[in-house]
Amino acid sequence: MVLKTSTTPRATRGDELIKLVANRLTKTLTHTETVCRLGGDQCAFVGSADQIGSSSEPLIQALQEPFRIGGRTIEVGASIGTALLTSDIPDGYELLRRADMALYEAKESGRGRIVGYLGKLDLQRNQRAGNGRQAMLSGRKSRGPPGVLALGGRLDRVVAPG
Repeated sequence: MVLKTSTTPRATRGDELIKLVANRLTKTLTHTETVCRLGGDQCAFVGSADQIGSSSEPLIQALQEPFRIGGRTIEVGASIGTALLTSDIPDGYELLRRADMALYEAKESGRGRIVGYLGKLDLQRNQRAGNGRQAMLSGRKSRGPPGVLALGGRLDRVVAPG
C-alpha cells in the first residue's frame, strides 16, 4: 500500500501524520493482521488471502477522512497492490516485488485502486522497459517505469523506490 499526502507537512507534522495514519489503519485490522511502514510513504499489510481481499477496501476507506494537525487539514489517499504467497515464490523479496508491481499498476490506473499481482504485469513492465531502452539508444525520450533496468529484453534488476 502506498500513502500519498496532498500537502508536504513539516518534519514534525510528518511524524505526527505517520502516527495518526498508523493508528487509523490499526483500528481497521483484526488481531491476526499486521500493517507496517516500509519507509517513506509505503506500508505493507500482512494477512491471509481472505484477509487481504476483505481488508483492502476498509484500509483505503479508513484514510478518506482528512487528518487535522496543528490547525491544518491534511488529506491522504491510498492505492494498494497485492500479491499472494504461492509455491513459485522463493522468498519475501519476490513477494514484495510482485506486490510493488501491482501497486505501480494501481497508481497508474487512478487513486484509491486495489490491484492484485498477475504475471502479465511482468510482461508489460518488461515491454515498457525494453521500449525505454530502445528510445534511449535512439535518442528519444521514454516514460518507462521507475526503478527498473532492462537489458536484452529481460528484467535484470528491480530497485524499490526509496
